[in-house]
Amino acid sequence: SYVGVPLIDAVILTVMSYNVQDFSGINNQETMQRSIVTKYNPQIIGIQEFYKTDVVPSIATNMLEGYNLVRSNHKNFNAVASTLTLSNVVVADFSVQDPNDISQYDETRCYIKGYITFDNKQICFIDTHLCLTLEYQLQQMSELMQIVENEQYYILTGDFNNQGLST
Repeated sequence: SYVGVPLIDAVILTVMSYNVQDFSGINNQETMQRSIVTKYNPQIIGIQEFYKTDVVPSIATNMLEGYNLVRSNHKNFNAVASTLTLSNVVVADFSVQDPNDISQYDETRCYIKGYITFDNKQICFIDTHLCLTLEYQLQQMSELMQIVENEQYYILTGDFNNQGLST
């Protein structure tokens, strides 16, 4: 019978993906966001819509205490917060961009790619925020799949914007 002792020793990597929506209403959400991060205690977090440079220092101090933070420099800021070392970091635009994102939002879509070592395994980690139009989402996702095609281990986080309503 099982008496609360694990049958195997499991090494668990906890990953979170979080669209912080430009920290809208941050005064009301910061405590909640901190409690979510504290409750799940992820080793790595892919963050989308990390726009507000004026509040980022307090967010990093309060919500992401103990995490190393890597940010893109795009208007559509992505970020990766990690307690693990993220190496060989690349921030890159997708080769295909939705003209509507550029004209309406004045932004290009990008991804952050890096590598972590966990349980003696090298894991490719990518965080992204895809565009709103299905045609371009599919092309951007295809590009991501080509990037990880030869990776033995990979984790892909992001806001994929696929509500089934895109055209």
